[in-house]
Amino acid sequence: MEKGAMFLEIAKKAHEDLSRHYHDLHNDIPHMKPTEDKEWIKKYGTDRVDIAGVDYFSLPSDWQRERLLGAKIALEAVIGFAKEPLSLDSSFVEKISEILHSRWLDRNNLRADETQKLPYAQLPESEKEKDRFFVRRAIEAYLIGKQEVVFDTAR
Repeated sequence: MEKGAMFLEIAKKAHEDLSRHYHDLHNDIPHMKPTEDKEWIKKYGTDRVDIAGVDYFSLPSDWQRERLLGAKIALEAVIGFAKEPLSLDSSFVEKISEILHSRWLDRNNLRADETQKLPYAQLPESEKEKDRFFVRRAIEAYLIGKQEVVFDTAR
């Protein structure tokens, strides 16, 4: 599978995980967020979207892009660190999640709430889990991609 397709698959699955996680924590209360996607705003007549209430492809373009960036950062970190003699275990997930959170904060510091601005180690478990979704999906995609490479070279 090509990297672009892997990014998209990770973003889509992580979005599904994030939506389920939000609904589990907040009893199906809408998770309203602003969007700057002019076409989406024109189509729906509002600049607010329930990001946990729509599938990935129904998200405004700015929210799709945010999910894709998370997927890209997670997969590239997994690929980079997987070359080292490390196990793809929970400590690996935490290491990559910390990187992902730091990069997310670089992009989203102005819209992050005070809890989200904390260093990864100090985040509540519910916030850490958001980063872990991307990392677990990236590991899954990496392992599937690695198997495809093995199968391709075995021909």
